[in-house]
Amino acid sequence: MGAKADPVVLAQRLVLRRAPDGRLCMRIYLGRSKVTGRAVRPQLSFPAGTPMEEAVPAARRWAVRQYAAWGLGASSNVGELMDVWLDLMRKQGAKRSTLDAYGVCCGHAAPLRAMDIGDVRPVDVRALLADMTGRGYARGTVQLERSVLGRFWREMRELGVTDGDPVSGARLPPEAGAGVPKALDRAQAMALEEALAEDAFHDVGSVRGAQLRELAFGSWLALKTGLRVGEVCALRRADYDELPGPTLRVRGTVDKHGERHPTTKGGRPRSVALSEPVAGRVREHMAWSGGEYGGGPSSPLVTLGRGFVRPTTLSRWLKRRARELGLPPWVHFHTLRHTHATLLVASGVDPKTVSERLGHADVATTLRYYGHVMPGRDAEAASRFDEIMGDGGVR
Repeated sequence: MGAKADPVVLAQRLVLRRAPDGRLCMRIYLGRSKVTGRAVRPQLSFPAGTPMEEAVPAARRWAVRQYAAWGLGASSNVGELMDVWLDLMRKQGAKRSTLDAYGVCCGHAAPLRAMDIGDVRPVDVRALLADMTGRGYARGTVQLERSVLGRFWREMRELGVTDGDPVSGARLPPEAGAGVPKALDRAQAMALEEALAEDAFHDVGSVRGAQLRELAFGSWLALKTGLRVGEVCALRRADYDELPGPTLRVRGTVDKHGERHPTTKGGRPRSVALSEPVAGRVREHMAWSGGEYGGGPSSPLVTLGRGFVRPTTLSRWLKRRARELGLPPWVHFHTLRHTHATLLVASGVDPKTVSERLGHADVATTLRYYGHVMPGRDAEAASRFDEIMGDGGVR
């Protein structure tokens, strides 16, 4: 580096030198990259004029972090460390669904992944969360992102890779999740239901036609019940029950890999009642599908003949079909669930019933998303206040 003056030996092979331009610098050798075979020699430099007594402890901490990260098989780059972290979680037996969710969150953190872990500040994390909010991510998604980042930094501190904590100082943006879920209006929902029913309950003469009929039925059923896409895919023929009335037992979910898990997102099974017309259609589908694909009670209710349908397959089909029908570009599979809930609440069904039907953790979640469409609340409040005041309070 061409240093000429006052080198300070911090430890064996750790030397802090002053370069000709006045900057204090230190370079360490970590070994050779397993990918390129080249020597890995990260360098630290301080702004010109930094006092030696301030630089020495900072340089020690930096070197410790570098060696700790290298011991994990990565540099101190956030992206590399996140990849190593996810791999460690996998080796420690983390669930595949957890790894998938954490992987998505690490992907959202692209602006941070390019940074050195020691350079990330609370303002950087908050900017990431604000950007996600601005792009329309739901509050739950933004909260999960902050939670995953918090765990990542906490475990990196435990491993000695960093002594920083930029996440706890980064609050969620106040406007996070303030947006209302988009739902189809009644006319749009009726048009979509009619088209899906036509696709799902017509005669077909080919394997491809049979598969499209299955996908249409899964989408139609989601609109009629408010089930999540993974829950629709996880339904088995035995989950349809007629006692004491037509009901679907929601007792599992299918992940993006096509694997069925015996728990729902809400963590507990639930029953979703069906009207007799809907139940009749379900029986019709089961009779046709059983003749087409066979299978016993444990067989999927919606299938392409190869086990459980992947949620991505069903979602992509519905999105394409919605475009063909001229529906708004924001319509996707989860819009079916939002539409089901919105129309129920707007028609006067009490939020507690809707909450149980959707499998929400509590009715507060339902009210937060759909309370704005409850009919007549403001007019009722005005009338009630007049009653309290007596005679309307008008003279």
